[in-house]
Amino acid sequence: MNAFPDDLADRIAAAAPGGCALTHAADRHGVTTAWCELAAADDLLAVGALLKAEGARLSTITVLQPKPFEADDDEDDEDAPEPRVPLNGLPIDGNTYEILYHFDLGGHTLSLDLFLPAEGGAVPSLTPLFRNADWNERELMEMFSLRVTGHPDPR
Repeated sequence: MNAFPDDLADRIAAAAPGGCALTHAADRHGVTTAWCELAAADDLLAVGALLKAEGARLSTITVLQPKPFEADDDEDDEDAPEPRVPLNGLPIDGNTYEILYHFDLGGHTLSLDLFLPAEGGAVPSLTPLFRNADWNERELMEMFSLRVTGHPDPR
């Protein structure tokens, strides 16, 4: 297993001018799990190209529709969770999709995270970089009515 690249957060930030936030943690065996939220879907292709050059393998793509935050009735609870606000400012109100692109980096996992509006949301296709993105992206279009721009075979 290769070491998780120390400068990956800086290189992703350079490839994602719309903004990003990367967090990561390693377990006791040195296996790293990283999460990177992109603020702009337009940055996905550049970050995907960076990961491809790094030798990453796209494992799968998943889509969630996060539940709206429900405030607890106990307003004085200091341990109550704060509502999650995506970097791009989209409200988590039941009209938002969260798309996760899971990559294997030499035994480590990096999940790219983006939020899109359920109506009219669009992402660029990663199929030109990762051929196995083809089926997942067609499912995004069919099941969630998201647009995948630049997809080579959107039937």
